[in-house]
Amino acid sequence: MIYRFKGVLKYFFIVTLFTLWNDAFAQYERPQKIKRLTQTQLLIKETSDAKFLLENLASFQHIEEVKLDGDADIALSCKALSLIDAIQELELIKFAGILSDEDIQNIEWIPNLYIYIPENREEAFLLNPAWQYIRNTVIEFEEIPVDFEFFKGWKSIKYLCILGDFTSDQAELATQAINKYIPKIEEVGLSLLDIKNMPAALISLNNLKSIEIYNSIDIAQGHVWEELGEIIRPLFKGSDTIFLDPKQRSTFFTKPKFIPLHYFAFEPEITVSQEKFIEALFPTKSYSNEYLWYVTPDEQKSDFLVYRGSNLTEHRFTQSFNTSVLSKYAINDAVYTGKGDSNCIFFTPNLGALIVPENSLEYSTGYPYSGKYTLHVATANKLEDLFAEGASLQFDSSGITYALNPEFWVHISINEAGTRNQLRIKPGNFLEFSYITEKKNKGGFYAWNKNSKKWENYYDYDYLFDDDKIRAIDFYKIAHNEKLHVKQIPYESYSLDQRFELAGFQYLLNPGEQKVKIKKENGYWINKNTNKEDKGIQWVRGRPMFKLRLLPRGKQTPKFQDFKIVPLDRGLMPEWKELEDVVLSFETNLNKKEILKIISKKRWLDFRLIESQGFYSLALKTQNGFFEIQLSHPLERFKTTADRGEKANRKIRRAINDYFDERNMKALAISISEKQKTSLIERSQYASLFNRMHSNKEVVKSFKIRSLGEFAVGSLNPCKIDLRAEVILSDYGKVPLKLKRVWIYFIDGSSVELKVAPRIAFDYNVRDIAAILAQTNVSSAIQKENMESNHGMYYYLSGRDLLNQGIAPNKIMYLTLKPLPQNIKNNIELKDFMSWGSNKRQKKKRKTRNK
Repeated sequence: MIYRFKGVLKYFFIVTLFTLWNDAFAQYERPQKIKRLTQTQLLIKETSDAKFLLENLASFQHIEEVKLDGDADIALSCKALSLIDAIQELELIKFAGILSDEDIQNIEWIPNLYIYIPENREEAFLLNPAWQYIRNTVIEFEEIPVDFEFFKGWKSIKYLCILGDFTSDQAELATQAINKYIPKIEEVGLSLLDIKNMPAALISLNNLKSIEIYNSIDIAQGHVWEELGEIIRPLFKGSDTIFLDPKQRSTFFTKPKFIPLHYFAFEPEITVSQEKFIEALFPTKSYSNEYLWYVTPDEQKSDFLVYRGSNLTEHRFTQSFNTSVLSKYAINDAVYTGKGDSNCIFFTPNLGALIVPENSLEYSTGYPYSGKYTLHVATANKLEDLFAEGASLQFDSSGITYALNPEFWVHISINEAGTRNQLRIKPGNFLEFSYITEKKNKGGFYAWNKNSKKWENYYDYDYLFDDDKIRAIDFYKIAHNEKLHVKQIPYESYSLDQRFELAGFQYLLNPGEQKVKIKKENGYWINKNTNKEDKGIQWVRGRPMFKLRLLPRGKQTPKFQDFKIVPLDRGLMPEWKELEDVVLSFETNLNKKEILKIISKKRWLDFRLIESQGFYSLALKTQNGFFEIQLSHPLERFKTTADRGEKANRKIRRAINDYFDERNMKALAISISEKQKTSLIERSQYASLFNRMHSNKEVVKSFKIRSLGEFAVGSLNPCKIDLRAEVILSDYGKVPLKLKRVWIYFIDGSSVELKVAPRIAFDYNVRDIAAILAQTNVSSAIQKENMESNHGMYYYLSGRDLLNQGIAPNKIMYLTLKPLPQNIKNNIELKDFMSWGSNKRQKKKRKTRNK
């Protein structure tokens, strides 16, 4: 993503910014006042500034950002700036003279060019033939032009961001002009009052690879680029044809193509109405985060920056035997960190606890494991959560089909810390899961068999294991002796490494949080989950934390590029101070300008150092993935001067050790704060599960497991056969749906997943059915035209509508399903919408409806 302007928009009133982080943004200084290498922002106000610059060029080769805002001669200024290689951004706000072809050619190489256009000056500024050389630019209009014909000669431009007080009609007119004159443009940015002002003409830009929308109200209020958060939302843009053999083009497959919509705002959020507008403009298909990523041609040629994958915020770390029905409502894994040689108790959000005894784990090879591990647990004890999860709860026995009505469902996986190497339970060992349920529930234990893809009862599950080496484990003693176990709940389980690796958020934000009020405690900024009234500083998702500063190339080491990590706020992450004076380096064949084109396009959110190949690599986090730079070893970089290499090596290693010490102190401070925040929850849940401090209507039950995977406790209900018929699930107009998966939900809360076929065997009592849900692929023209919600991916039929349509025995019938709406906010609304609840409640609802 291309770095944007930092100036306040001129067509709005100027606002004086007050920031609690007074060192967050450096000040622009005139050339005569710049004395240090840390002063990287240059202001040119008068022609004398440009002359001073030309006369002292050697002293300004570290300048990264330049602003022209005064009566300086534009020709002389551009000539001076063309001789400074480190410039990443140039803002042309006010200057003397008119931009000439030569001026534009002098600055066209700068990665990020921002120009302010006064009222009625479009032709004087934008009709130069030299604009054909510009590839990236941000243009701000004091007054929105009547037409945009000046785009006609802009042949090379790939990224264009136009800013101003745009109405929806003006934005549409500007985009139509882009479509007409610059059809091969790849990235477009607009400032709009609302996402719903986004122009429809964007759809016609076939080469478009990215859209950026800036909230113009936030910019008008003086919020600079670094203060804005970011949301990335994929937009479906058709399909790409992939040929397996370029010579034999008859063998191919199609892959859905998505582009990212980047929305920048002080408090970024996409509302339900905005989401519906986006879906109407760009018909949606299901997507995963891999489609958010687009590798630019410059990055494809990069030899120093390696893309390591997309964030896993939207994904579960381990896959269930079924993927979730509706990812929007899917149950998130709770993540914990344990140690193999300790007894650990992990409390789950849904009133459960898992005990993992010491020395009970091993590698898949059978070798004992005693180190740190990552535990992932997904639990559900509510109908709405089970519904969203889509776990098929069909149980077959002796030719009879049952629906498993679960009291508690749990999925457990354990991995070696920092890897995806799955661990398993040692033969003869057990883990114990305890949970709270109502006394009236009398469900049995069931386990999912991955091989047979069926649920098994406790006896069949236990029969699979060898009982020759049973280990006696006193779970009661472990649970009740505070000295024998380590307790953990998910709220305190996210280490800094886990936050970096497994989720797309900065350490200040928990999963699902878009913004948070943070407070300083013990010298560190902490997510305290404070009340709105509490004092603190707000942090938003997608806000950048630092940038990379390139240093001049050494004549003796031309293949090595030196750089520094520069925080945008030095107080927020104190470990940065240990690296302030450290020069890092990477080997590359690219020149400095080519490197700038790549790194200046990123909003860097987080970083960490990793020991790699005898030295270190730098992992860099963005909103839609993370990258890695292999750092050059000083002994390799300074081969010709061994003493200098040894000295640099000692300095870097000492600074990095101090960095890790500071980082560990921060992690400890966060952990202590989290424990304070959650101690009441922990004590309450511990007492409820192990000290029997629960209500008279509840009881604590437990079951032991000898393997990892999915388990459920519940009762079996035979699927009553009312009639036998075959049905074809269809859209409006009796157009058959191309089915992916189909579920039937019963009014008692149980569910079954049907085998997908053009005709579905229907032999259930229709009066027991609460709803039918079908997952489809968009296929027919009618489906595509009626993409009211989720665009054909999910269709439903309520039990009431099923009764109204009627099913005749021994016949083939069409059942018409409706698209599932997207304005459902949570799982409870989803359950109510589907009329999926208790038998008693269901009957009451039907009585009311019949009246």
